[in-house]
Amino acid sequence: HSINLRRAMVAHDGFKMLSIDYSGEELRIATNFSKEPKWVNEFLYGTGDLHTITGKIITGKSEITKKERSLGKTVNFLTMYGGGAGGFAAQAKIPFEVAKKMILNFFKEYEGLNSWIKREWKASRNRGYSKTMLGRRRPLQEFYSSSDKGIQSKGDRCAINSAIQGTGADVIKIALWRVYRWIKDNGLEADVRILLPVH
Repeated sequence: HSINLRRAMVAHDGFKMLSIDYSGEELRIATNFSKEPKWVNEFLYGTGDLHTITGKIITGKSEITKKERSLGKTVNFLTMYGGGAGGFAAQAKIPFEVAKKMILNFFKEYEGLNSWIKREWKASRNRGYSKTMLGRRRPLQEFYSSSDKGIQSKGDRCAINSAIQGTGADVIKIALWRVYRWIKDNGLEADVRILLPVH
């Protein structure tokens, strides 16, 4: 049975629970890294719904259903972190050949993202580590020192994952510090309590 963790969190008497979150944080970070024109344009001038535009790209349709948008969401995250057609087919419960064609359409349309991923793979292999936007490093020699191509590919996936999710963690830490400073500067320590960051 699944447990609704939000319902398990209960505020003390006289307090209310407040959740603060970023919208599409990791996709925004990937956009900032890659400068993918279609994503930049969507964030600047559109609704910021990358899952819908990806859903339209991979299906070749101008209008899509909720299920097809969900496919776009799956592809956005799966391919960003190095997932292939096999993983996508299994997760989306679609035939392998259909999944393969969708991923090919994805990278064909998102050339900026595709180029950045390949550049980041190469740079991480040369350095032996990946970097977040703020310069924090994740060593990858454990993968790249191996002669096994599968293990090296795992290092490539980890390089992209670490760059994006690591930067996301950095952003959350900065935000947490800013919230803390706001509480202190306004003398609200008795009224506002930080419970935990989730990332």
